[in-house]
Amino acid sequence: MTGAAPAAAPAGAAATTAAARTASELVVAHHHPGRLRLRSHAFERDPALGSALVRWLREQPGVRRVRSNAATGAVLVTYDLSLTNAGALLEAIAGRSRLAVAGPEAKPHEPPVQTVFDAASALDRRVLEWSGGRFDLGFIVPVALGVGAVGSLLFSRHERIPRWDNLLYWSVHFFRVLNRDRLQAAGAHADGG
Repeated sequence: MTGAAPAAAPAGAAATTAAARTASELVVAHHHPGRLRLRSHAFERDPALGSALVRWLREQPGVRRVRSNAATGAVLVTYDLSLTNAGALLEAIAGRSRLAVAGPEAKPHEPPVQTVFDAASALDRRVLEWSGGRFDLGFIVPVALGVGAVGSLLFSRHERIPRWDNLLYWSVHFFRVLNRDRLQAAGAHADGG
């Protein structure tokens, strides 16, 4: 519902109309990547709605922590940027609570790094699919840097490409960073854990 109160209506009627409109709306009070604060008068009027939403959100992938405050009608969601984003959370919360998102300006702006991360994740999924699950970017990127290191060592007579030792260092570094979970699991297994 948008629009102002009729011109002939008393000033109090406009405030009542605005209050009625915002009573069923979900407003983004604050957003910082990884942290989303939402407000709705519905959470103030019905604390059980906020509590049920918190319980549901705690089970959602990527959600690290959720808190609600019935006195202010606020819900604070801390989330993992690598697993979800503010837009997806906002849509899910609006759908679950049956509240409309307050205007297009209320939708959180995704930072450019999230766009790059989402594109890299999509590419990683495609590489896994194309290779039949054998390779992902966590393997291909370090191998490509390692091949570049060997090529630089053997064939480079000029400083057009980075030195072989620099490429070798970065290939090992990226392999370790991109495969941290696998390496930790392998280390725990080797230690008998």
